Order: sequence, then structure tokens, then C-alpha cells
Amino acid sequence: MQLQADFLDTQAIVPEVTCLASQAGDSVGWQSNKHGGTSAGCDGGGAGTCGPDGTASPFFRLLEEGSQNRGEYVEIWSADTVRYPLSLDAAKSAGLYPPR
Repeated sequence: MQLQADFLDTQAIVPEVTCLASQAGDSVGWQSNKHGGTSAGCDGGGAGTCGPDGTASPFFRLLEEGSQNRGEYVEIWSADTVRYPLSLDAAKSAGLYPPR
């Protein structure tokens, strides 16, 4: 069983996600589209607020946050793959979401 949530942000993780996953022994999957737009939101902002791209970017921190909070996979919206390629490369290099 997988628990997937679109509440991923750099500021805070919704505690219900990790709590419910722990109670049920589920793994967690995150989406990069927290704010209902066409891309990720960071630091409490709306879609597209995770720039600039790079290893120290808000989008990279977003991916780190998900990984550190039971994230076994992350669903990246297509707009984010175009906007944040360096951040995605950095996450891959850091082994944040290793392939299964």
C-alpha cells in the first residue's frame, strides 16, 4: 500500500501524512504540485515559486524534505522537469529517491 500526498513544501510537512503512514506501515509518495497549479510551490508560495534552479534551490530543498519525511518516491510535474533540471540532477546525485 502506498500513501501519496500533494502537500510537499519546503516549510513544513503535513504531519497527518507521515503519522498515517506510520500507523499503517505504508510507504509515502509525494507530488511536487502542492498548490494546485501547474508546478511546485516552495516556502508557502504558489506554483512556480521554487526557483532559481540549482543545487541550493528551493526545489532541491523541496525534494530533500520529501525524502527526509518517509518519501520513497516523488511524482514530478512535467513543468517542474523543465524548470528545475539542475535540482533534479542534484537530487539524483544525492540519492534522495534511489531506484528500486
